Amino acid sequence: MGTAVNPATFTVTVFTRHAPECSQKTNPQWKRCNCRKSLYVYENNKVTYKSAKTRSWEQAEKFAQQERDLRDPVKLELAKIAAKQEEEKRIEAERAASRIRIVDALNRWLASHKRQAVNSLRVYKGMTKRIHEWSKLEGFKYLSDVTPNSLDKWCGEWAPDADLKLNQMGQTSQSIFVARLRGFFAWAFKLDLIDRNPAKALAPIPPSDIKTMPLTQEQFKNLLEATAKHPNGDALKAVFLLMRWTGLRIGDVLEIRKSDILKHRVVLVTQKTGAHVDMSVPREVVQALDSLPAEGIRKGYYFWESKLNQESLHVVWVKRVTQLRKHLSLEDEHGNPMEFRSHMLRDTFAVELLLAGVTLDKVSKLLTHKTTAMTERYYAPWVKARKAQLDDEMRAAMRKMGATFAGD
Repeated sequence: MGTAVNPATFTVTVFTRHAPECSQKTNPQWKRCNCRKSLYVYENNKVTYKSAKTRSWEQAEKFAQQERDLRDPVKLELAKIAAKQEEEKRIEAERAASRIRIVDALNRWLASHKRQAVNSLRVYKGMTKRIHEWSKLEGFKYLSDVTPNSLDKWCGEWAPDADLKLNQMGQTSQSIFVARLRGFFAWAFKLDLIDRNPAKALAPIPPSDIKTMPLTQEQFKNLLEATAKHPNGDALKAVFLLMRWTGLRIGDVLEIRKSDILKHRVVLVTQKTGAHVDMSVPREVVQALDSLPAEGIRKGYYFWESKLNQESLHVVWVKRVTQLRKHLSLEDEHGNPMEFRSHMLRDTFAVELLLAGVTLDKVSKLLTHKTTAMTERYYAPWVKARKAQLDDEMRAAMRKMGATFAGD
């Protein structure tokens, strides 16, 4: 484009350069001959001539108008505006082409965790589903649509009794979820899928200090009796017995194969940690498993129903355990109401072994914990009986040293 000039300082007109033999050679404004057409250009007090490259007056006029437009400041400004708009559209189109959809980013992130243990992978699948549902409710399509403000607002909506199901989380679940949410966006930022990390400002949520408690022998007896009131009572009883006497997590139990029970021993590799388990199981556990009907169950399994995939298997069993609670009325050692959770059976396995005198390091190995410190933190201090037992042992040791106590 040319430099803008004052419209009063330029003129562009068409004239004809007649051939010597043209009958109108003395009239440069004659339009209807077939002679060459040119432009007379006057600007900045200078005259120049420019070929119109045509013999048609009409085409020459179009060419002249183009030259006028190149010098018209109003049209030049409009052209600049139009060019800027086109450039903005081009940049936005490039950005749109490079932006990744939330669903695609979630699928990529999930694929990056495919080597996780089965239970962990199930957790990641549940998380990606929750994020996707939230993004749809918010109207977010691209990962770059998510803002720090929107994430912070979402975190504030989490609660055990939240109105939306996707926001229903206890404090410990919130703690885990926000950590993984931060991990997801940090991963996306690291791979340049987004220009900024919207989850960077999210504060960690401390887990709840409320722990599940082991069941007493009487409570476990009541639990087994309650299974008789449930439509899937026999299967529930077998699950509970197996968890109680092996300390296996419910995910391992639900997917246990018949080939994993050999000569009254359970031999398998755990889903969560990949640890090898090889231990004896009581006769009543084997009898409960052997009495289960095979109809509707996948071949070679005890609990995995043919109509269920891996995800729905666990969802269905969570519902069954929840339904069973209405037939239970449990109290903790302080007389407070206690809600039954299947993980209590793993706790029961550990604490009962400790009370029976099995050393902490051996219990830790049976639980497939990585360290004895983890076992001690979760199990040793939980019940009054364990504390009383430790106190009795301490007194006995001190008496041997010559100490006496009140009541001796």
